[in-house]
Amino acid sequence: MRQYLASRVACLAVSVCAATCGGSSGSAPTAPSTPAPTTSAATVVIGNFTINYEAGVSSGDRTVVENGVRDGQAYFQSRFDRAITSPVTVDIRAGTGAFVAQALGYLITIYTGDTRWSGISLASRHRTVVHEAFHVLQTETGWADDPNRWLREGAAEYVGYGAAIAAGLTTYENLRNCEIQIYINGGGTATPRLEEITFALVSPVNSRYAIAWLAVDRLAGGLSGTRVLKGMWERSGTWEQRFEQTFGKPVTVFYDEFAAYRDSLMSPGSNACALV
Repeated sequence: MRQYLASRVACLAVSVCAATCGGSSGSAPTAPSTPAPTTSAATVVIGNFTINYEAGVSSGDRTVVENGVRDGQAYFQSRFDRAITSPVTVDIRAGTGAFVAQALGYLITIYTGDTRWSGISLASRHRTVVHEAFHVLQTETGWADDPNRWLREGAAEYVGYGAAIAAGLTTYENLRNCEIQIYINGGGTATPRLEEITFALVSPVNSRYAIAWLAVDRLAGGLSGTRVLKGMWERSGTWEQRFEQTFGKPVTVFYDEFAAYRDSLMSPGSNACALV
């Protein structure tokens, strides 16, 4: 449980998106400015991903990152009929930073010396890589951003763990039980409604990524429905209009439905996160 909660702490800064993460459907989004990558001790190229490793990054962490890139691209293709086509730089640093992982434009940065990376499970580290890569896909496709970013972050979390499940690192049942337990341990029915939760770097709701995962799971109807998420870049109009076209209901209706669903959830057991 502590290990999994650490992964949620990692998600507090799992993506500080550039303002250009949005964009209108039907036109290619303008490529956001991307910070200069770090000087690397080793470089690996996987398709259109250039991965730079600082000295001190372990071979085990390199394997996690490279598997995450490959598995993420394959998962995007299988679920959304497209993968990332733009050049992407991945900086893997051996130390620590203000965040553990971040996607900014077409640059992904991960600090493997941070306990929010080193102290979490293999499935959660794999998820972190794919989560950040999905933010790059959101940038590339012109995904419409919601006001408090619960759907942007929840979708990245859902897709990230979907890829980990596809890679055999955990199961849907184990993960869902864990997300429910995190929600309950984080305050349960006393937690603010989804639309009231901030997904900024600092937030009083530590269980927010679990709640966002549960919300996306509800919208998709399980992993087999993940494909529906691409409507957020294929549809046109405001975020609210794209949401209604994609999921078949106004977001205000979903907020009420999800609040009732969330508050009806029962604890699956205190060790629910042991296998995630």
